[in-house]
Amino acid sequence: MSNITKQLVLIFSIFFLLLLLLGILTFNVANRFKESTAHIQEQTFPEIVSLNQIENIVGLRKLTVIHYMLSKDPVKKAEHKELLKFLTAENDKNFETLSGLITAEKIRTQLNIVLKARTEYQEQTNKILILFENEEAPDPAEYEENILRPFYLRFLNELNILNNMVIADASETISGTYIKADESERLAYLVIVLGSIFLVIAGYKISGLFHRLKTDARKLKDFNKLLEERMYFLAESMPFMVWTADPQGNINYYSKKWEEYTGYDIETLKKESWIKIVHPDFLESTKEIYIKWNPE
Repeated sequence: MSNITKQLVLIFSIFFLLLLLLGILTFNVANRFKESTAHIQEQTFPEIVSLNQIENIVGLRKLTVIHYMLSKDPVKKAEHKELLKFLTAENDKNFETLSGLITAEKIRTQLNIVLKARTEYQEQTNKILILFENEEAPDPAEYEENILRPFYLRFLNELNILNNMVIADASETISGTYIKADESERLAYLVIVLGSIFLVIAGYKISGLFHRLKTDARKLKDFNKLLEERMYFLAESMPFMVWTADPQGNINYYSKKWEEYTGYDIETLKKESWIKIVHPDFLESTKEIYIKWNPE
């Protein structure tokens, strides 16, 4: 492999390496956004939906409990009691779904706190179902304010904390994705700048290589033209060239001299129809032979 070929291979190898790096950075950004989108669609959204359903049912359940405490009609009390069982069963399903979705350790810890507060609150509502079955029950307003409300507020507060943690986790995921994307974008711009600088240098280098090739080709063309002119001059100056031996009969002597002068050996020239040849150093003897063989 020639030196010029090696340089061209090196230039194009570096160029394609930069393109590969830029492609990897672009793929990394796209993959980050894909992972973030999948996390939000498959985990965060279902978690928020479950939490909203739980909060709605908690509020409706609290309202049903109050109606049960205030009602004096046994039929209505029985209806409220059945509704409480239904709402409790629905939230059991929602908490089961939520528990299956949450994977972060910190959020699962908060979920356990919520479940504990829910259990304590439900124990109080179960006591109410028994305590307010007859007319000798305590004052509903006072009991709700002093006994039931603290458990309800604690449960609701822990539930809100869980909700905020889920939203914060989604925000952190999105923020982390944009940070990584921003870092990859800066690296991509750096690669583009370096690639542009490299292209300028490579363009200058390639133009130099092509200039050298063009110069070498022109020199070779001039050399061939000069050689052709020299051979033509020899042919014109010796209308009938004669091959002869030195006084000792060593024909290789003239063959070597001719090859040193022209770069062609005798056998090659014979194939090119140069029948008989003599080196220019011996033109005088050639002239004598020429005159002898071509008398005027």
